[in-house]
Amino acid sequence: MKRWLALVAAGVIAAGIAAPTALATTTRIPVSCVETMLTEWTGGREWVDEDLVYHSRNRTADYRDVGDVLCTGINHATVSVNLDLVTGEGVVTATGHLVLTGIDGGWNGRLVAHFTPGGPYIWEGTYLAHGFGALEGYQSRGTVVEPTHAGTIIDTVVFLPGD
Repeated sequence: MKRWLALVAAGVIAAGIAAPTALATTTRIPVSCVETMLTEWTGGREWVDEDLVYHSRNRTADYRDVGDVLCTGINHATVSVNLDLVTGEGVVTATGHLVLTGIDGGWNGRLVAHFTPGGPYIWEGTYLAHGFGALEGYQSRGTVVEPTHAGTIIDTVVFLPGD
C-alpha cells in the first residue's frame, strides 16, 4: 500500500512539473510588408578590391514600409555588402530602425542575407528585430527578399512579450 501511495505521489509531482511546459503556448502574429526606397544610399564607404569584390560599409538610406500595422512606417537602414562581381555571390548585413506610423514605437532589427545569382531574387535573408516604445518586449523574426533594387518583401512573425 505504501509503495502504491509513493508511486501515485511521484506521478502527481511529475505531472505538476510537466503541466506548465506542456500547456505553454506562444502567440504568433504573421506580418507582411512591402518596402520601397525613399532616399539614395549615402555616407559610408564603397570600393572594389583587386579580386573584383565590391565592398560597401555603413551606407544609409530610408525606406517606406507599407502593409500590416506592425510594420507600416519609415525604416532608417544601414547596410554593409560584400559582392563578388564575377560570381554574383556575396552577403548583405543591415540594421534597421523602423518607426511605425500607427503605433507609438517600432523595431530595431538586423538582417543577414546572401545574394542569389540565377535565383528569383537579388538577395534573400533572415530578419530579427526587438520592439521599442509601445512594442517594448516584442520580438519579430522572419524573411526578407529583394526582387528589385528599389524594394523588398518582408514576411515576419511577431511574438508577444513573455511568450
